Amino acid sequence: MTNGRNTRTVTTILYSAPALLYGPFSMFDGFKAERVDTGEATIFARRGGRGEPVLLLHGYPQTHFMWHKVAPQLAAEWTVVATDLRGYGDSSCPQGAVDHSNYSKRAMARDQVEVMKRLGFDRFAVVAHDRGARVDLGVGKRALAHNKAVSGFVNG
Repeated sequence: MTNGRNTRTVTTILYSAPALLYGPFSMFDGFKAERVDTGEATIFARRGGRGEPVLLLHGYPQTHFMWHKVAPQLAAEWTVVATDLRGYGDSSCPQGAVDHSNYSKRAMARDQVEVMKRLGFDRFAVVAHDRGARVDLGVGKRALAHNKAVSGFVNG
């Protein structure tokens, strides 16, 4: 048996879901939500904290939300940037190329390096999981070989 009050509460919660994700009751309290145009894709990012920058890369089939318990703890000592990879979550989904090159790990790595540059970080650490770890390796190889942007890796 239900009463009108419970029904209204559930309805309010369902209609408030976007506000809960992006509003003051976010799992990322104190983090700023941003969309960064990399020239190839628009990448969704959450940024918070202070200190040396660290980029958090999610796995498959997750989004940046997989870091919701870790990011606030890291933000006590680091500037944390948690992104959605190209084609995931709130990041854009560019039309696929015939050879799929615009969804390669290298393309996703370019996105992440560009996001960090546009946020003002020329050098940053990377923590990655699963698919993000493979992108991380692309970031590392490209960054270390060309512009030495990555200061360290943690893959898990």
